[in-house]
Amino acid sequence: MERKLTVINNGYLFAEINFVYDSTINGMATITTYAPQILEPIVEGLHPVVPIKLYSLIFTQTTATSIDAIKTFDIDFVAEQFSSDPAFTIAGCSFSYNNNPMQFRYLIQDGDQLLGIANIQELFIENEKSLQWISATKIKADLQLASGSLENNMQLLDRLATNLGMAKPIFKQVIQ
Repeated sequence: MERKLTVINNGYLFAEINFVYDSTINGMATITTYAPQILEPIVEGLHPVVPIKLYSLIFTQTTATSIDAIKTFDIDFVAEQFSSDPAFTIAGCSFSYNNNPMQFRYLIQDGDQLLGIANIQELFIENEKSLQWISATKIKADLQLASGSLENNMQLLDRLATNLGMAKPIFKQVIQ
């Protein structure tokens, strides 16, 4: 369910929102808002903007049953977050999702002992997610798991831990 949403408002890039989950329904939305520059468009229809604000919000989302349900949540989230902004009109908005794979890396530990690294790659809109496990101790223990966009990273890591018989691993995201 991790994803990057781009919000275009009346022809201008208005916001980019990265949704990352830390549990089944809770997560952090990192939001960058933009303001138009008063310049001629660089290319017809492409208007220059400057970032004006970067902030994060904790959010809760009910368990999603489809990509369309997540899209509906996102539109409602955007409408709620920006309803007080006089430059914002939901009717003038278009929404798009990143077409490039989002990549995440997690160190997995048992106390101070490194068990391995999990690389997760997701194409939200294509409903594709994969995990590659690289064991710190045995090459033959490496494996891959496949999933869809309805399973967030924490759920996929928990499934990996169950498959490998890990009691209570610690997941630490490597910030890119």
